[in-house]
Amino acid sequence: MAEEFQVSGKNAAAPFTLKLHRGDGMSLIAMNWKKGKPPKDFVGFAIEYREPNGDRFFPLKNRLAFPGTNGDVNPNKLSTRLSPIQKFRWVHFPRFAELKGKFLYRATPVFMNSADELSYGEPQEAAIELASAAPQKGRRKAVVERRLYEQAPRAGSRAVFVGAPISAPDCDAAERDCRDLGLDGGDVRR
Repeated sequence: MAEEFQVSGKNAAAPFTLKLHRGDGMSLIAMNWKKGKPPKDFVGFAIEYREPNGDRFFPLKNRLAFPGTNGDVNPNKLSTRLSPIQKFRWVHFPRFAELKGKFLYRATPVFMNSADELSYGEPQEAAIELASAAPQKGRRKAVVERRLYEQAPRAGSRAVFVGAPISAPDCDAAERDCRDLGLDGGDVRR
């Protein structure tokens, strides 16, 4: 596992700071406005990531969206470039967090004018390795990730169950536990 548990963006021109905190197969993405409060037209952050050795960025998704001109809100999860994250911190669990190498994160401030048009400010980028150490010989690590979008009390919540290295029969038990809890999505990786 990489030695860096925290890394920071280095773009002095960006109006905010970016710090990534590594966890087990996840990253806490933290932004802080550099001077005072953000401007009144600031509406959040677009957050994207690139996998190790990847050739493109993928936007994180957000269930919260701005209402349309008719007042309806799109029920689909949208790119944070269209539905910015309206917090100064976010936890991301990449689908393939076990990939060796650094995940590159880009956070971009998003603004909205009086005509409800989005514009984008100067981004910050930082890279961090998320892959865990190799599992113990003869044992497998099961990571159960279940998205609780329908069941969650807060929009965008997800539950993550991370176990120490366990044997293959325990992976089957983890799958049964998730089914019994009625959790949707996700998978058990062995």
